Amino acid sequence: MKTFKCIYRGPDGFPVKGSPSEKVEAETFEEAARTFASKYPTNHPTITAHSGLIGQKHLPNPRPLSQVEEETRKKAHRDRLLRLYEKTGASTGAIGSLLDLSYEDICDLVENMWEFPAVCEDLDPEERAIGEELYKLAFFDRSLQTGLQTIILNQIASGQPTTGAAGPGGSNLARNAAMLGGLAALQKLNQIEENTGDASEGLGFD
Repeated sequence: MKTFKCIYRGPDGFPVKGSPSEKVEAETFEEAARTFASKYPTNHPTITAHSGLIGQKHLPNPRPLSQVEEETRKKAHRDRLLRLYEKTGASTGAIGSLLDLSYEDICDLVENMWEFPAVCEDLDPEERAIGEELYKLAFFDRSLQTGLQTIILNQIASGQPTTGAAGPGGSNLARNAAMLGGLAALQKLNQIEENTGDASEGLGFD
């Protein structure tokens, strides 16, 4: 293994001020750059890897921060779909009342309804099939909107945190954040209904 010292360079080719300067053990310049980028992800375009034995090399950033963030977002989206698929009973065909879900899961289900039409073409076949099934499941459940509204109104009236939003002694900040999430979900449900009209027509599902 060789020892490389790596730094980031900006679009102007100069070292980035405040850039980490890390010694990396690797066999090649490329491996050193990958290790450095994984440990210190940024969107700076270039990494310079220097070894006293074999000189230095300027390499394109192999894993920009924007790529890391997109990978994280996609994983979170997939994890949410799989969790809802299991919790709704859709994975086994034993679908119960959506209002038996936790408050957070109901909000996530609405979020999927909101996002799915815009992102469905970018999903892999498995995620698209699951997302579509969850979309239809929520779309045709006419009790979902009324139920979510009732949950929020009850929580406002009682002044208590939504289930799962805060444990004993939980802060008002956590409670308010959960409440805002529910209100945002309710607003999205209202807009979905306005945009689609009659739930029984024009969905275009196979």
